[in-house]
Amino acid sequence: MQSSKTRILLVDDSKFNLKLFKRFLADQGYDIDSCEDGQSAWELLEKEPEAYSTVLLDMVMPGMDGIQVIKSMRKNAKLKSIPVIFQTSNEEELHKGIQAGADYYIKKPFKDEQLQTTFKAAVKKFHQIQELNKELQKGSEGLDLLMNGKFEFTNLNQADALAAVLAQSCPNPDKIIMGISELLINAIEHGNLAITYEEKSELTMKGDWKSEVSKRLADEKYSSRIAKVDLVRDKEKISITIEDEGAGFNWQKYMEFDPARAFDAHGRGIATANQICFDSLEYKGRGNIVIVTVNLS
Repeated sequence: MQSSKTRILLVDDSKFNLKLFKRFLADQGYDIDSCEDGQSAWELLEKEPEAYSTVLLDMVMPGMDGIQVIKSMRKNAKLKSIPVIFQTSNEEELHKGIQAGADYYIKKPFKDEQLQTTFKAAVKKFHQIQELNKELQKGSEGLDLLMNGKFEFTNLNQADALAAVLAQSCPNPDKIIMGISELLINAIEHGNLAITYEEKSELTMKGDWKSEVSKRLADEKYSSRIAKVDLVRDKEKISITIEDEGAGFNWQKYMEFDPARAFDAHGRGIATANQICFDSLEYKGRGNIVIVTVNLS
C-alpha cells in the first residue's frame, strides 16, 4: 500500500476510464483527484503545483489536449519535474508523447499489472527527485570553484549524495542532477552488481528491486567493487568521468528514447542524461566508463 500523502491527478474525458483508474488506485492506497479535460487539469496544477506526485494524461481531449498540458508543465518551474504517465493506443500517439516529454506510458486496453508497475515507478521517481532536490538545497559553498575532484562510492545512498555534490559543481545544477544520479545508479546496479535490464524489469514488477540490491551489496562476489568519479574543470567545460568494475553493456541502444521499451517501468535514464541533462555523453571501453560534459560558455 502507498502512503495516503501520495496524490495522483487523473485527466481523461472518459468517465468510464476515470472510474476504472479511481477504483484501481484507491485499492493501492493513493489519494486521487480527477479532471475530464486538459484546461481544468492545467488550472488545478497551476493552483496547487506541489500537490501531486504523478499526473496521468489522456492524449485526445476536447480543448486543451494531453500534449498541450505536458508541454505547459515542462515550461513551469514548479511542475516540470512531476512524472507524467501517458495513455496511448497507437504508435503515432506514443511518438508524440515521447517528443512532448512524457515519462511513462500505459497501453489501451489497460491491464492491472501494467497499471500497478507503472504508477509505482512514477511515484518512486517523484520521491527520488524530491530527495535529490533536498540534497541540492543543503548547499555547499565553493563547489563551483572545484577544479579537480576524485570520488569513490559503493552504494545507492552514496550515489545520491555524490549526485548533489557533482551537480553543485556545475552551472544549472537542477538541470543535471537527475542525469548524473541515473548514471551513478547505473554504475552500481547494472555495473558493479550486474543486475541486467531484464532482471530489473522482473524485480520492479515484483517490488523486490531494493531488497535485491541490498542482497548483492552484501554478497562477497560484489561487495568489494567500487565505482569511481573524476571531475575536471577547465575554462570551457566540466568533464565528469564515471567508471565501474562491471562487465559493461551494449550502451548504444539506450542513448535515445526507444518506443519499443516505452511501456517498461524503467530504462530511460541514459536517454534522459544524453538528450536533456548534458552537452555531451560518451561511453568508453566495454561500456563501464561514461564521460559527460557541461559547457561553461
